[in-house]
This record gives sequence, C-alpha cells and structure tokens, in this order.
Amino acid sequence: MKLSLSFIALILLTGCSYTFPEPEEEADHFDGIDFSRFYVIGDGFSSGAMDGVLIADKQNFAYPNLLGIKINEFYGADLFLQPDVQSTRGYNLFEEQTTGFYELYREIGQSNFPFRSTVDGELPEVWNGPVEFLKNYSVPGLRSYQLDAERNQVENIFADRLPITPDQSIADHVINSDPSVVLLNQGTDDLIGYLMYGATGVGGSNPQTIMETGFTHFDLYRDSINDLITRILSETESDVIVTTVSNPLYGPYFSTIPYHMVSGFDITFSEIGSLNDYYREFNAQVREYNLSEESETRGKRPFIDFDSDGGDQFRARVIEDSDLSVVTLEDGSELPQIRQMREGEMLLYSFLNLFKENDQYGKTEPIADVHVLTENQQSYFMEILTEYNDWIKMQSVNSDRVHLLDISATIQKAADGEILIDGVDIGVNWSRNGIYSADGVYLNPRGQALVTNELITLINRVFKLSVQPIDVNSYPGTLFSVQ
Repeated sequence: MKLSLSFIALILLTGCSYTFPEPEEEADHFDGIDFSRFYVIGDGFSSGAMDGVLIADKQNFAYPNLLGIKINEFYGADLFLQPDVQSTRGYNLFEEQTTGFYELYREIGQSNFPFRSTVDGELPEVWNGPVEFLKNYSVPGLRSYQLDAERNQVENIFADRLPITPDQSIADHVINSDPSVVLLNQGTDDLIGYLMYGATGVGGSNPQTIMETGFTHFDLYRDSINDLITRILSETESDVIVTTVSNPLYGPYFSTIPYHMVSGFDITFSEIGSLNDYYREFNAQVREYNLSEESETRGKRPFIDFDSDGGDQFRARVIEDSDLSVVTLEDGSELPQIRQMREGEMLLYSFLNLFKENDQYGKTEPIADVHVLTENQQSYFMEILTEYNDWIKMQSVNSDRVHLLDISATIQKAADGEILIDGVDIGVNWSRNGIYSADGVYLNPRGQALVTNELITLINRVFKLSVQPIDVNSYPGTLFSVQ
C-alpha cells in the first residue's frame, strides 16, 4: 500500500492516527493435483524415528508429516495421518534390551564428548486410528525387499501394528488406496545395520539369509525398488517421488569420537610412558619380524608408539585389525593383530560407554573390530552407497512420472558447512544447530524441517504448487542435559 506525502503530512498536522496494515502470510495452495491422496512408503528415515525410538512426540516432526500438516490445513480436514505410537518412552531400535529413548548429557570436566543415557522402554501397541486417512507407511528397520512382502512374512514389531491383513503387503495397501502421489523413501535401513556393527557383516541377495549385521546387496535393492515403482506406475495414475540415501557416516554416531586420545581427558602424560613400557616387548617382536624375509612378501607390521610431544597420531587408540598379516613367532605363538588407528578411521559411538566402564579400552586392551570403521571399510561402503544413489537418480530420468528428492545432496551440504539459514549455520555434529538426533543416525526436528523444505521446493516445481517453506530455525536441534 502506498501513501502520498501530502496524506502523511495531513495525519501529522491533524494528530490523526493511521494503522498500517500488517502483511498477510501467504497461504499454501495445493491446486493442480490432489494431495489429499499423498502417501508415503519408507523406512525409519521418513517415519519420524529419532533419539532411537518411534513415539508420537517425535513422529510429529517426520518430514512427510510436516508437509502433511500443511495438506490438512489446506483441505480443512485430517486427511494425512501417521500411525502414532502413544508412548512416552518408546522401544529403542538399537539396543538389545527393552529400553526407551536416548538422551544426551555432558559431564562437566570429565569428557570432551557427550554421553548418552536411556530410560526404560515399552513395546508399541497396535494402531487403531481411521485406516482411510493413514498415509505414512514408513516403518523403522524395514528393508527394500520387505515393502512388497506379505505382512506375515515380515518380522518387524512396527509393521505388525499397521492395519494391514496378514496376506497383504504395504505396497498392496497403498496401491489399493488409489494414491495421487507416492513418496518412496527407502535405503537407510538396508545399510545402517552393517555400519553399526563395524562392517563385520556381509551383503546379501537372498532375503532369507540376510543378517542384522549385513547390508542389502545392490541387486536386491534395485530389483525390489524397481518392481515397486513399476507396480505404482502401472496399477495407478500416481506420480512417484524417490529419494537418495544420505551418507550415514556423516551422523555423529560415526564421527563424534576421534581416532586419537585427548590429553587431559582420555590419557595423561604419565600413562603415555606406561603404555610404551607395556608395548615394548610387542614392538621388539614387530621389529624382528619386519627385518625378516617373510615381511617382504607378507607385509610389514606397524609399531605401537606413544609420545607426549608428538602429534595426534602418537596418541592414537589401539585396535584389533584382522587384515594385518598373520605372524607366527619362534615359540609357536602368534603376534597379536593389533595396531594404532589412523587419521580418517572412525570409532563408533558405542565405544564411549565401554571406555567409561574400562579406561584401558583402546590402551592396553585393543578395541574390537565391531567398534571401528577402517579406511578400507569406509571405501567399500561408499561404493555400495554410490550404487544405490546412482541407480535411484536414473529413475527420474527414465519416467516423467518419477521425480527425485535428493536428500543425500542436502545432508552433504550440511556436512560441508554450506547451509546458512538466517545467519544460523546448520551442521551435522551434535550441537544446538545440528540436524541429528541422539541416536546419531536419524535426523532431529531441525533436520526433518530442512528436508521438508527440499520436498516443498520439489513439489512446487514439479506440480506447479504454491506451498510456503517452513522456518527451519524454529525447530529444535540437538538437546543436552548436564550432569
């Protein structure tokens, strides 16, 4: 609204008041395609799982649901519902016992890194809401080959609570509901178990033999997702939104604990001298082997060396490494397959609580393979992840009804420090502005909000909509308590 100078002067001279109109917020518009029939199929990434659990308070922040809230407001009815888990503690996805959500806390003066506690957990109950409005069929722990498998063939407590008959699959249920747009977010839970067990498992192409510690082989992932996309396109008139898989190694579960010990926290100067004494005999055996002809063909073995005046590599933690050459000593015993970690190698967060209980873990007691990701293991995993993402990207090229939501690129930008929103740097570490929850694998509310805006940008462009972005900074990042 424009006011003439003479009008403003008149107001000032006469003492009259004028109330300037406040700008109205732009409304969301879903005109052009029927988003009342927007469905989601996926794994834990799109379910709203965070802090290790799936409960209603956290599910509400799932990025499909943040869009669903806008859909409901536009249509004036609750047309997009999730299978809310009405629990305050939840059932932890990553712990063996029945425990609840994770909570991060710091011990002042005790550690450079946050610790993590849990509460008592509880099993989720069956969802009993109105089936016709249930739209988010994302299930934590679900793998790609289980999306179109009959429910009675899928062992998953979160899938069991969905209103699907035993002889029906999630894909059957969604396709029979006549969707207009299907968001297919799958892949994280095909891979994450392999990483969380230190890459000690193997990939599998047979659904009957894949272990929790293994990953879904690319061939099986590709065939499963391809068959599902083909079904949706041929049996419905729906469009499909596919997503790339973000790199789990950016998550704090894998990137928080450094490969080396920190002076004054993990190790003292006096301990450094004691450790050199402890490994003196081992180093003498390594030296003898490295001078032998055998080492020329089988590879030399590294020394274990600590130095208070050296760099980080001289405070590197000691680990087991089964890839080291097997060396038989003169007395018939074997030289332990141990070495110090190298820069770039990753220590899983599960190490921290073990170190808290036993401060010799990583010093005189080598860290087990299951808690470490070596450079070779990371490189191998990245080959697998690249295969997944390269293939899924091609699906949007092959069909004008398939569209790509590149979540991987978004998380990559956050990891590279390239996302600044209203002066706030968005990062991937455990911090107030971080995007990962306390489990270090799934996103927190701020991370979910970030992906929501990417989804909004996509649907606005593809379907010619006018949906407003949400305020990412208004959603909480990582939360800590102090003990």
